[in-house]
Amino acid sequence: MLAVIGSGLAFAFAGFQNGLILANQVRDPRRSLPFSLYLPLLLGLLLYMLLSSSFMATLPAGVAELGSAAAPLLGLVSVLGLGLLMPVLLADAVVAPLGTANVFVAVTARILYACGYELRPGGRLTRLNRHGSPVFALWVNAAVGLLFLLPFPTWRQLVGFLSSMVVFAYLAGPVSLLVLSRASSRAAIGLRGALRARVVGVAGFLCSTWMVYWGGRHNLGWLLLALVLAVALHGWLEGRGAGLRRDLRANGYLVGFVAALCALSWARHLGWLGFPWDNLAAALVGLLACAGFLRARLGDAQIQAQVQRLGEERRSDAMASAAA
Repeated sequence: MLAVIGSGLAFAFAGFQNGLILANQVRDPRRSLPFSLYLPLLLGLLLYMLLSSSFMATLPAGVAELGSAAAPLLGLVSVLGLGLLMPVLLADAVVAPLGTANVFVAVTARILYACGYELRPGGRLTRLNRHGSPVFALWVNAAVGLLFLLPFPTWRQLVGFLSSMVVFAYLAGPVSLLVLSRASSRAAIGLRGALRARVVGVAGFLCSTWMVYWGGRHNLGWLLLALVLAVALHGWLEGRGAGLRRDLRANGYLVGFVAALCALSWARHLGWLGFPWDNLAAALVGLLACAGFLRARLGDAQIQAQVQRLGEERRSDAMASAAA
C-alpha cells in the first residue's frame, strides 16, 4: 500500500488528466480525448505489470535489498550483467523527468490561469499569447516548480510528495459528485442515479483518503503546511485580515482532515497503531470529513446559480474562440 504513493505509481497513472486539462486547445476533441484518457491508464498498467513480472521472475536469491535501492532497475541490470542497458537507463533518468516537467508546467499553468480567472479577471495570470497559452502563468509555474526541488533533493522524494498532492486534489471530485447529486432534482437524475452517485462518491472519497494516508507522515506534514499557506494566502488576497479569518474558518474541515491523517501516520510510526487498524481509522476520518464537507456546502439555489454562471462563461468562451 505504501508503494502506491512512494514508488510513483499514483503519479504515473495521474497522466490521464493532462489531456482533459488541455482539452480546450485540442483540434479534434471527440477523437483525441478518449485516447488521452484511456491510453495512459492502459499503457501505464501494462508497463508496471511487465516491470513487476520481470522483477519477480529474474531477481536472484540474496539480493532482496535491490527493492529498497534508489534505482532498483539499474541495480537489477548490473546484477544480471546487462551493461549495454545501463546507458539507456541513465539517459532515460534525464529525459523522462524533463518530459514530465514540460508536460506538467504546461498543464498546471492552465489551472493557475483558471485561478486567476476566478480571483483577478483581467490580471496578468489571465493574459494569453498569440498561441492561446497563458504565458505569464507558465513562467510563474516554472519558478514554483523549481522551488519544490529545495525540500526534496531526490526524484523519489519529489514524486512521492507530488503523488500525495495529486491524490489530495482528487478528493474534490467525489465531493463535487455528492454535492451536485443532492442539488439536482430527483426527476433529473432518478432514484437509481442518485444512489449510484452516492455510492461512487463515498467510495471514491475513501480510496483517495487511503492513498493520501499511504503517502506517509513526511508527505502529510508538507501537505498540511502547503494547505495552510494556500488558505492563508487566498484569504489575505481576498480581504486582508477579515478574508484570512473567513478562509481559515471556512476551510477548518479541510485542515482538520489532513491534520488527523498526519496524526494517524505518526501514531503508526511510533507503534501506537498497527495495520489494519490504522487504515480503518483513516477510513473513519474520511467518512467524517466527507460528511463535514457536505454540511459546509452552498445551498441548492446558490449551486444552481453557479452552474448556470459556468455555462454562460463556457458559451462566451466558445464564441470568443470561434470569432478568433
